[in-house]
Amino acid sequence: MRLLKLTTLTFIIFASFSSAKAQAPINDNCNGALNINIPLDGFGMGIYYSDTVDLSNSTLQTGEYFHPVQVSAGTDKKSIWYKFHLPTARSINLELSQPSISLPEDAVGFTVYHNASCLPGASAIPGAKLTPLNKFGSSYNPCLLPGDYLVQVSAKTIANDEVFLKLTVDESMVTNDYDKPANAQFLDVISGGYTSYTFDVGCQTIENAAENCPSLGANYQEYTQSTWHVFETDNFIDMLRWELREDPSFYTGNLRVGYKLYKGDARSTPISSLTLVDGCGVLHPTEPNKYAGKTWLCLLEPNSTYSLQVFYHKDYSNASIEFRFYERGIGNSHSYDPTNLSPSTKMGTLSGSPTGTSYKAYDTLSCNALIANNPCGTVNPASGTISIGDDTYYAGVWYTFTITDYANVEFITTNSYFGKRLYAGNVEESCSLTLLREQKSLSMGFIYPCLPAGTYSFQILGKMDTLNLITWGSHYNHLGNPANLEIKVTSVDIVNHYQLTSSGKVDSLNNWMPLQDGVTVYADSAYFGCPNTVLPAGDNCYGKRKAIYREFVIDTIGMVTLGGVNIYNSDAYLQHILYKGDASALATAQNKFTYGETIDGLTPMSNCFRFYNNNPIFCVTPGVYTLVTFADSNDVFSARLSRPWVRFNKRYTQFYDPSSPNDMGDITTALLSGATVSGTSDYYSCINNPLTIDGKTPCNYTSGIPRNKQIYRQFYISQPLTLIIENDIGLFRLFKGKISDGVNTLSSDIPNHGDIGCRSSYNGDCKFFDAGWYTVVSYGYGGIYEGPLYSEADLGKLNNIRIKEVPQRGTKYNRPHKAYYAGITDFGPNTGTDTYPNKSKIYTFDTDTFSCIPDTPFSAHPLDPCPPDYNRVSYFTFTITKESFVSIYNIPSLMVSRVYPFDVRSDSTRMISEDPIQPCIEIKNYNTDEIRWYGKIDICRLQPGTHTLVVFANNSHANKTVQPIMYVDSIPDSRFDHASNAYDFDLIPGDSLVYYGRIGDINPIDPARNPSDDFISCLTGARETDPVTNDYPNQLCSEGLYPYDSSSSIAYPVTENQSVYDTLGTTNKPVRRNIWYTFVVEGPGTVYVSVNNRTPGKSTPILPFAVYKSDVDGNLPFSAIKASGEIDSTFASGLTYVKNNSSLRWYWGTLICNGNLQTISFEISSCEPLAKRRYYIVVDAVVDWYNNIMISNQLDVSIKFEGVPVIPLRYDHYSEANVINGLNESDPPYTDIAL
Repeated sequence: MRLLKLTTLTFIIFASFSSAKAQAPINDNCNGALNINIPLDGFGMGIYYSDTVDLSNSTLQTGEYFHPVQVSAGTDKKSIWYKFHLPTARSINLELSQPSISLPEDAVGFTVYHNASCLPGASAIPGAKLTPLNKFGSSYNPCLLPGDYLVQVSAKTIANDEVFLKLTVDESMVTNDYDKPANAQFLDVISGGYTSYTFDVGCQTIENAAENCPSLGANYQEYTQSTWHVFETDNFIDMLRWELREDPSFYTGNLRVGYKLYKGDARSTPISSLTLVDGCGVLHPTEPNKYAGKTWLCLLEPNSTYSLQVFYHKDYSNASIEFRFYERGIGNSHSYDPTNLSPSTKMGTLSGSPTGTSYKAYDTLSCNALIANNPCGTVNPASGTISIGDDTYYAGVWYTFTITDYANVEFITTNSYFGKRLYAGNVEESCSLTLLREQKSLSMGFIYPCLPAGTYSFQILGKMDTLNLITWGSHYNHLGNPANLEIKVTSVDIVNHYQLTSSGKVDSLNNWMPLQDGVTVYADSAYFGCPNTVLPAGDNCYGKRKAIYREFVIDTIGMVTLGGVNIYNSDAYLQHILYKGDASALATAQNKFTYGETIDGLTPMSNCFRFYNNNPIFCVTPGVYTLVTFADSNDVFSARLSRPWVRFNKRYTQFYDPSSPNDMGDITTALLSGATVSGTSDYYSCINNPLTIDGKTPCNYTSGIPRNKQIYRQFYISQPLTLIIENDIGLFRLFKGKISDGVNTLSSDIPNHGDIGCRSSYNGDCKFFDAGWYTVVSYGYGGIYEGPLYSEADLGKLNNIRIKEVPQRGTKYNRPHKAYYAGITDFGPNTGTDTYPNKSKIYTFDTDTFSCIPDTPFSAHPLDPCPPDYNRVSYFTFTITKESFVSIYNIPSLMVSRVYPFDVRSDSTRMISEDPIQPCIEIKNYNTDEIRWYGKIDICRLQPGTHTLVVFANNSHANKTVQPIMYVDSIPDSRFDHASNAYDFDLIPGDSLVYYGRIGDINPIDPARNPSDDFISCLTGARETDPVTNDYPNQLCSEGLYPYDSSSSIAYPVTENQSVYDTLGTTNKPVRRNIWYTFVVEGPGTVYVSVNNRTPGKSTPILPFAVYKSDVDGNLPFSAIKASGEIDSTFASGLTYVKNNSSLRWYWGTLICNGNLQTISFEISSCEPLAKRRYYIVVDAVVDWYNNIMISNQLDVSIKFEGVPVIPLRYDHYSEANVINGLNESDPPYTDIAL
């Protein structure tokens, strides 16, 4: 019985054991990955082990990915999963091991995935940067970035035992500058101007999660790199500016940091014992060459040590980060407290001199000068700020001084961005002084002219960059700057000329005698003194407080013209008003002779005016008039001379009465003789005589104000004529009829012309005026005797009209038999050689005029009009003896053309029976921000023979001319038109030599030409899918367009006599034409590509071209690529833009082309995989009208490759690991010996 019981028990234990062994491990599924715990929230360092797990019953998950090294080794049959987390960078050694030695070395392996969710794929392996192993062993990374890592332990089917992972975590073994407080960068004493420092970032760490900067945003915990920097301040500091950026050569735009500033030395003091001064803040430079920075104002202490910690994102690295510091501070301000000034800024009594005497005092804008800390009534408000315009100031210092007489006083400071304020009174005695003048930024100071005797206070104000804008500089921060003051005192010679200081103190022009007709009378010269004067009541020209009075007498009606000395510092710059009335008599009667009093009773006849290029005219009636010249202290300072003049004229309108007009009589004979007929000149005078004629009111002056001065003239023509009528001064209307026969006899509806309206001139062109009488009414605007308008506009000006016949230009080529013949207009030779020829020729045809007489009916020509409403024509013929490219241009807008393949002079009937080569076409220009192009008629493969250009016009072209210009050139073939025909340079050696073609290749057309030589001609086109970049900053300048809705820019194949633009409206797009090249380079280096214009006379501008990279295997020869149809000719098929030769610039908000470079270069990084790479070059024709060169164009391409020696990567894979055996063996086979 005992034996039976034991056997049963043994069975039960065995059964339980077998059941457990059959169950899958807990981490068999990716979502059940076991965590390898790293203490201290992942910041711990040491050796950490995973749980030991038996692989026997592990399985696979559906869709589970295995690295190729596992697949090739067969370790992809089952798996278990682990995970670990790194909050900051660490050196990591991950080792796969087993408790026993029962499993073969190659039975298991592992693969690590970075920041991936379950199930991870191949894309998550490179980021892990731990080499996958297909056997027991370890994988090491000296700087593994922070993140979450999944470890897939995979095995062969035979792996039926336990395994575990050993994770060794240590400090990063990569040089990481200033990573710890103890090895912080010491910047020494920061003092004075900019001091710069550079270092690299990548694989820095933090000590624990408490080192953070939440201001960086929701992902602030990802900023797990930091650097430490220690500096000292000098013996006085107001401001410290710290800035940072990426070196422009290494710019990524990804530098975004947080920072904390501590007081204390982090190298020797625990962080917990440091005093936080500022933090945490965020800086982010957003442009190359631009810094982001932080300014500490009035915050740091002198002779102290500070530590700066800067946080970087865990994924950020850069080989060159620049820090720079700027410090300012020279000492405390002396006169910061307005109630207790330093003796050094009390400047005392200042005496002036005629040339000016200067006085200087010195102070500083320091932190103790903050307005908020020194409140004083209204001069230093308790708010702590003073605003002048849109500038705000936070600090200020004070100066006081006294002058004993009027003086021009100039204040000069040491910074144009300071605020400046001048107060009347001594600020030590009152905090509520009267502000005399203030000035904001952009001037070193100001001049106060005519400053009266007294004591004054001057305040210099400084800014603080409270918004941390951009710079330490003079615009934003003034703390720490000298705030010195120079005062220059210039004495003033006080003179009172004609300023009505007592009765009769005026300048009486012409000694109170009435002004005589046509006589100019000059006033006495006068200057203004500093004292203000009595003023007329009312407007004083923008608040002027000084006046000079001059009076004159008029004894009859007429006009007065006023003028002045039109030189610098004279009447030209002074303000004046003419009054009706005797200012002297009124002031005497009212006993008003001092400033603050105003003279009543004067009637202003004008607003304020100057004599600068201006001589106003006024209507006057008998009486006394006063001319008042106004000024202020600035005019005194400038010593402006006042010496006006006055001239009286008896000017009256002669032909103001419609019953007595200026009768010009019959002007037919004079007109037919070619003469211009004028009326009798007449003045617009001081009367208004408005009259409505045939319902037509006087012409308007402006804004509905009528021209109420009318002058009447009438003339007669005895036969129909075409006329041009011009009017001097004002506007005119034309009426049919003779006004002296009565106003009611006139009509504004002119036969053939209708109502021509209000005009200054009228050209009747080809429309005849019927024989008969006509009336011209001229309209003017201005003052009248009665007022209230006494001056303005046309008053006193001479008016006249001129009439002439429209010149009738005869047409020369308006019939087929009269057609202009240009002769033989063949191309070349022009310049150059047979190797590099220029065969183009330009022919300018004779000029023809479309007359007033239509050339219809066209049936007599015979000809179909083009378009139907065109009624004039001109014929031009020319002969070519060989197939040519022809471009015709210089035909004005709206004229329409055809080209026929025969001589119209020989048989014009063929125009009805034969189709034209060029159908009806209107030449138009194409103008956008990117392309500016002159329209043309382009015909490719024009066949030998005599051809006819027909230009059509309509009525709008009467008396207009046309002079066609024709460009003729040869038509060479384009060998490399289209990607499939690209010239193949093949592999360019990295020997820094220039190659103009494939090594050993010879040009098959002319051995003297380079192998890559080709032509862009009218046979060259472009496909609509050809690549181009038109987005800033990679815009190509400029590549042409596609005139048709088709797959190419020209109609392939090009047939004889093919017109490029075949219908009306299609010349609005220039044609894109390009040729292709391809080449291969191997490895890293710099590639130089040049396109060389070879046609003599067409060396500039440089043709636009771009380089594109192909994604096709660079090892494949171009012939194989063509044969397999793998040519990359579009972005969609695999081309990637690399670079083009265009340069751009912004002009008034518009991006414009700034020329093309002949040579461009681009680099292939040494970090790129070592491989052959294929590139394509696409060269376009120029289409910009400023730089246009007509086809045909000859060119070739040269390429240079400066290769960089490739340093082999050794020991890059675990299978290539170097064996350290103490024998210094660098390459296999290694000696198997124990250390």
